[in-house]
Amino acid sequence: MVKFIMQNLRSKNDLIYNAASIELYKLQPPVAPDDLLEEYRDFGQYRWFIDLAQFDEQLMLRMAVMLRDNLEKRGKINRRDLFSSLRKMAARIPDKLITDSELSDVLFEIFERLIISGRHNFSKTCLPGYQQAIDTVLKKVVLSDAAVKSLLSHASDSFRILNRIVNYPVSNNIISMWALANFETDIFRYKRINLLALVLDDNPEFEMPLHIIEEDHDYFNRHDMAVYKAAGIDIQLDRIFSGKFLQERDDFQIISDFDPAKENWLPKGGTMHINDYFSNEHKKLHLAERLVRRYYYRYPSIRENPDEYLFDINKQFEGEKQRTYNVVRMYGIFYSHLTMNIKTRLMKEFYMATKETALIYVARRMANVEFLEWMMRNY
Repeated sequence: MVKFIMQNLRSKNDLIYNAASIELYKLQPPVAPDDLLEEYRDFGQYRWFIDLAQFDEQLMLRMAVMLRDNLEKRGKINRRDLFSSLRKMAARIPDKLITDSELSDVLFEIFERLIISGRHNFSKTCLPGYQQAIDTVLKKVVLSDAAVKSLLSHASDSFRILNRIVNYPVSNNIISMWALANFETDIFRYKRINLLALVLDDNPEFEMPLHIIEEDHDYFNRHDMAVYKAAGIDIQLDRIFSGKFLQERDDFQIISDFDPAKENWLPKGGTMHINDYFSNEHKKLHLAERLVRRYYYRYPSIRENPDEYLFDINKQFEGEKQRTYNVVRMYGIFYSHLTMNIKTRLMKEFYMATKETALIYVARRMANVEFLEWMMRNY
């Protein structure tokens, strides 16, 4: 049955809209006919099929062009549906990248107009959803040098732009040079591991000095104190308990959903009395983990007394400084785009110098069989 349908799917007119075909295509995604999307009317009629079809760069390009050409127009074009279908097709990209220059340029133009230049007519209410959609689509797209330079010149404008830089899908010399030049820039410190990974892409022998970690720590202390002064600890406590938390946003002021259980603040199931939740013992239990997490995100403090907070976390940092440095180094190697052979060599050298056994778990995440076998012989 599948073979019969695929053999007879020569044009868009061969498609039959029925429940059986939809369920069949879900089980075995079909290849889209070349003439499927010649005009927008086709998108409205065959969107159900497009959302089930195998990843197709040309089909994706046609949808992207329709969307780009109508970013400043309101009318018969359903831009919301186009965003949705683009996102669904991007999710079906096999284990490869989008390297087609024409598609890459169109997708980046949509990203640029929605997030950088503002050349669109979306309302403030719906804009964040569309920005998130095109941001997601761009994750596996290899951009032109001009597009990369555009991202870098606006790195501090939006967390979405910064994320597209530090999570760029391939090694890029221009981005590596930017990362090295901005290695000690305050506003990028909370992306320390990503910055290190980008620098290693271009220079695997780079050794991050320990004083960088110390300066990061001082910066995060200043940031936490600014949160105290701006919001007040009572407000922070209330937000945490009510399930709201300050999250990473362009203005760093928007309150979004926060799940304490997900962040290991509560045991599985989230059952804990409020008095236990704010107890000093509970806070101390997770202090070391929060310290490391400060290198990933901007976390406001939950200690009631700023002086006590600084004393405790500075004391903890002095005891965990080398450990924190090791964590940053290990995951910098992990997130880099270096070949597995180079990563293995760097991890072996790092283990011989530090005896850091946590490298075992990093190796498992990268499926590094060679290193794990080496560890078995040298543990």
